[in-house]
Amino acid sequence: MIIFRSSKKSDIKNIMILDSECFGSEGEDNLYSEDFWEYLLGQFNCIVACDTSSNTNGIVGIISAIDEDSEPTEATIKLIKKYKIEKCYLIATLCVSKNYRSTGIGSELIKQIIKNVKNTNKDVNKYIILNVRESNSTAIKFYKKNGFKISEFVDIDYYSNPKENGLIMYLDANKKT
Repeated sequence: MIIFRSSKKSDIKNIMILDSECFGSEGEDNLYSEDFWEYLLGQFNCIVACDTSSNTNGIVGIISAIDEDSEPTEATIKLIKKYKIEKCYLIATLCVSKNYRSTGIGSELIKQIIKNVKNTNKDVNKYIILNVRESNSTAIKFYKKNGFKISEFVDIDYYSNPKENGLIMYLDANKKT
């Protein structure tokens, strides 16, 4: 059985194992040290999917969303201005264990984040954004299926290993049900 819950500090080691499985141990896509995961878990939202019937570490998916007000990229600032966004949340990571992909876990993690965002600052215009590699057609299709749209704004050379632009995708959290 899969359950979804807020992450805990005791989850960090298992989250790092999942992150390594999804993104590999090499390159900048696996930037997240133990200290950084501790920081993410202390932010607005970090939700894990756990397989309670599994003999493994149990964590089979994670999504984290952080307040993007701190250091938005130039492209994100343009998006915020265009849509008059009052509050912006960035999906910092979303990963699902390879053995659990195409089971709905990723979509449910996105739904959980949307629900949490909708329940905060109810009277403000809230958006959820993310960056995705231009070449990652599987992820782009997945995010579109879950209500995200591709922005006309691009973060040039957002990724460095290998060097690639980051498409900004966005979702109006106020409209999503």
